[in-house]
Amino acid sequence: MSKNLCVLLLLALVPIFANACTLTMGYRTSERVPLIQKAPDNSGLYKDLYSKASALINCTLRIVRLPKKRILHAMKDGTIDFYPGFNFSLERQPYTFYVPNGLTTGLKVISLNKSPEVRRIEDMRERSMLVPNGSPTYGAAEKGVIVVVVENLELSRAIEMLEQERADYYQYQSDTIRYYLKRNPNSKIKIHPCCSAEEPMYLGFSKLSPHYQRVDNPKYRSDLALTINNEPDKLLPESLPYKLEKSLKYLDDSGFIDKLEKKYYE
Repeated sequence: MSKNLCVLLLLALVPIFANACTLTMGYRTSERVPLIQKAPDNSGLYKDLYSKASALINCTLRIVRLPKKRILHAMKDGTIDFYPGFNFSLERQPYTFYVPNGLTTGLKVISLNKSPEVRRIEDMRERSMLVPNGSPTYGAAEKGVIVVVVENLELSRAIEMLEQERADYYQYQSDTIRYYLKRNPNSKIKIHPCCSAEEPMYLGFSKLSPHYQRVDNPKYRSDLALTINNEPDKLLPESLPYKLEKSLKYLDDSGFIDKLEKKYYE
């Protein structure tokens, strides 16, 4: 499909005389560079991406920074429209609809250079692993790993704790880890093969948002587990989250996201 045709299809999603809207993105107060800086600084890839995607559907992006627990509470009552990068969980599914945002990510483990290599979660048995609150652990505790969950744990702080030998390993998003290591070539930190491959990243849109409109998903299988790809809801084509999804898809197909990633990661 040509870029011009993509633009025409995208514009067709927005009524010519549509009233301007506001989409509220919520994020915790801690940083995840280069995606977003520590509050109150909202600059970064997320702001650039979602501002552009919102503008394409005649909306303005508003960014709210609060502690993670308060952001989740705001999503549950619909005062926050979406979280820019959200992991799927059965706990979040009742109030969250997942939309691909065009980015990719994976979870990797880092440690001091002297630590044994970790290829599987079991390789960290009887050792401590730092994990930010809300991050998946893939059953690490059940496999003998001492999981230490820390609220709003930034990468820089986690590295300090590793260097002080207050923990053995730290699990975090691969893109942010690579960004840090590239800019700190003399770091005593190394990245391990564990624990997940690069996968599409999703934003979490609040099902309680006034912008959320749904219809039954005819492809839903109630006999199968709930997943991002097997969920009873489907977005109404006239809804803002549907238009946001198509806007992000256009930015991905047109090469905008690729250029954005090169700007921030290279």
